[in-house]
Amino acid sequence: MVHHVHFCCIGEEPGPAMTINNAPFQKDVLYLINSPPSLDSKYSAVEEEEVRRRLRDSNFVNVKTIYADPYDFDAVCEVLEEAISYEVSKHRDCRFHFNITAGSNVCAGAMCVVAMSSQNSDIYHVRAGRYCRPQVDGDGPPILVELADIGSVLMLESKPKEAKIMKIIAGSDKVSHREILDAMGISSSLLSYHLKNLLESDLIARTGSNSRSPDWTLTNKGKKVMRRYRIRNDNPSFQTSDT
Repeated sequence: MVHHVHFCCIGEEPGPAMTINNAPFQKDVLYLINSPPSLDSKYSAVEEEEVRRRLRDSNFVNVKTIYADPYDFDAVCEVLEEAISYEVSKHRDCRFHFNITAGSNVCAGAMCVVAMSSQNSDIYHVRAGRYCRPQVDGDGPPILVELADIGSVLMLESKPKEAKIMKIIAGSDKVSHREILDAMGISSSLLSYHLKNLLESDLIARTGSNSRSPDWTLTNKGKKVMRRYRIRNDNPSFQTSDT
């Protein structure tokens, strides 16, 4: 079973952290990123206690706090990576959700970098109701930002056969097993091995009713990963000219 881990930076108001109750994901644990108690900061322990009280009132109790100066980019990255490492060691199959609504811009930037460099991660934020169209009272619904995780991109860069299979499948809405086998020029058992790697990374999906010889398509994650892979590997050097 996937273990869902949320991160949220403490801000001036408790509201953003409360969006975990409306987030479109399972909620197993929430990490609050707060200033160290010794720092004189608006991200204070008082706000943390307000958030915790409101979360308890909503029956969400699995809340942990990690401390870092919200204006120290490296410190925020470090505590996030330590928390991720801990959760993976305990649960192995984890999904990480980064709420970047509150806190400093530096903290939000660090959360985005860690999310982009971690597998099975996404970002979400909440827009104030007055900025929604149409306007709403309070906050709008959580806005999900799906990521092409860099881990999957690096995996394709290190495994050329998986990358070639992805390119074959990306060339059409769906590609038959036989088409991939013919294009790859490898044995059926070896193809199954490479397809299994891509399936486990959630980059491809089976379609059709024939379980022994299915059609294959890219998942939404697979499409994003391929776009990023091609930017890094297939495009000519980016050039500009002065005007």
